[in-house]
Amino acid sequence: MKKIDWILCSQRAEDLKKYAPGSILWINHCLRCGKEEPVAPGPVDQILKESKRFIDLHSKSKKS
Repeated sequence: MKKIDWILCSQRAEDLKKYAPGSILWINHCLRCGKEEPVAPGPVDQILKESKRFIDLHSKSKKS
């Protein structure tokens, strides 16, 4: 299994309040390029699919 060490998932209150507090579960953050993507509540399969898409997309990111 490949180790994913370029993605950070944050649930810190100070990070979540940058988006819509209370309606965001966590924030995916790429340590390579710095992009973030909030993850909203919903069906678990959809949440996991979105997070996997973020990881796959950012697996090719370069450090900025």
